Amino acid sequence: MTQHNTTFGFEIEFLRSANINSVINNVQEAGRQSGKPALENISDQRNRYNTTFYPDRWVQAYDCSCGWEMKSQPLNDTAEVELVMAAIRQAGGTVDRTCGLHVHVDVTHLSFEQRKRLTKIYLRNEEAMEMLLAPNRRGRSATGYAESN
Repeated sequence: MTQHNTTFGFEIEFLRSANINSVINNVQEAGRQSGKPALENISDQRNRYNTTFYPDRWVQAYDCSCGWEMKSQPLNDTAEVELVMAAIRQAGGTVDRTCGLHVHVDVTHLSFEQRKRLTKIYLRNEEAMEMLLAPNRRGRSATGYAESN
């Protein structure tokens, strides 16, 4: 078995009704308590939709579909995600059907042939995978993002 360090990037959307200053303070406090500098050094970009990517910190941003969004740096596990979600909830953060949790998976360690196989597997199983989504997120989306193949 080949060993590699696959990384994941998370985008956690939540409603604008959350107190965003409290969210940021809660995330920073969680970072201090857990020794996670990426949480302590969160970049507040709430006035921007297209944000700067940082390989070493989370970003707080505006999200056009839901209200707010927290974006992670590349991660190898979900420990920070759990801390951020708890911080959002503590600040009154909630979700509804307009919000999503997006996970980006780094596949740069895969060969071209492996990527082709992965794409074929996805395309063969896309309909079943879409059943995991809320009905309003299946097929052709209103925003043009994440349309079916």
